[in-house]
Order: sequence, then C-alpha cells, then structure tokens
Amino acid sequence: MRDFLDRKILVGDTVVYPHRTGSLMVLKKATVTAFGSAAIHATNENGRHITLLHPERCVSVRPGDLVPTPSGSFRMTYSKE
Repeated sequence: MRDFLDRKILVGDTVVYPHRTGSLMVLKKATVTAFGSAAIHATNENGRHITLLHPERCVSVRPGDLVPTPSGSFRMTYSKE
C-alpha cells in the first residue's frame, strides 16, 4: 500500500489520517497492524482497532520526518522509501 506521498506503508508505521466530526476536520494518528485487500488495519491512540478504507488519504510518518524550524513549528522531510 502507498500513502498520499506515494511512500510504501509498512506494518508498525504511524499514519496520520483525516477524520470529520460534524463540521470539524481533524487529523488522527494510528499504528498500522495489518493490511486487507484494499484497506489498512490499525490501532488508534485510544487503543481501538480501526480500518482505513482510503490509504491514499493517509500519510506515513517515520522518525526523522519532522524537522523543527526557527519559528518553533515543524516541517516534514521525507523520501519515497
């Protein structure tokens, strides 16, 4: 499976995915546990098992991807590995 940035998603990766609650759109985190035919099975921050049906909407975040900037925010650096 590949994410929004066309990187391969692996079991154990942390993925960030969009979630809508009413009119509020937020990003949530989950850890990939397995793959289905067209879905990602993961465990979210609350320990609940979830199924992500649109892996192209996820971004896999790995250690070293986020770099602090002088303003105190972060920017993402990544490779397509």
